[in-house]
Amino acid sequence: MAVWLVRAGGHGEFQDKFISELHRILDAHPYAAGVDIDLEVGPSDNLDGVVSLAKRIYESIKSRPAQRFVHWDLPPMTGDGVPFWERWCDYRRMEPYFDSCAIMSYAFAWAGSAPGPISPMWWLEQVYDYAVTRIPREKIYFGIVGFGFNWRI
Repeated sequence: MAVWLVRAGGHGEFQDKFISELHRILDAHPYAAGVDIDLEVGPSDNLDGVVSLAKRIYESIKSRPAQRFVHWDLPPMTGDGVPFWERWCDYRRMEPYFDSCAIMSYAFAWAGSAPGPISPMWWLEQVYDYAVTRIPREKIYFGIVGFGFNWRI
């Protein structure tokens, strides 16, 4: 779905539908503070489209009289465009369009790997040392392990 939302362009029908669904869900759940956006894998060839979508979501949610909080779940990165498969995400360009974010720092290992901690400390330090150069510290939350993998032993 993320690819369609971004490729649809500035005000494409997929983006319009997605944003209207965000409002419908918030209207149906008045106790919700806002939205949590997680694109998972964005289209690496259209960073401008991702930033445009982030801005559109932010401005739309912020226009509500209540439930105006915008949170993004961002991929772990150690530099601009690093790793290359996450280059769809630019922390610095997206930062104006969220109130907070969680860096999904538990994503070091994959589901078929050996049991044990998901992310080594040296890598977490690299991710967060880079993230704070692009996003104010007060906006960043550590990603919390929640995959619920059934590790095969």
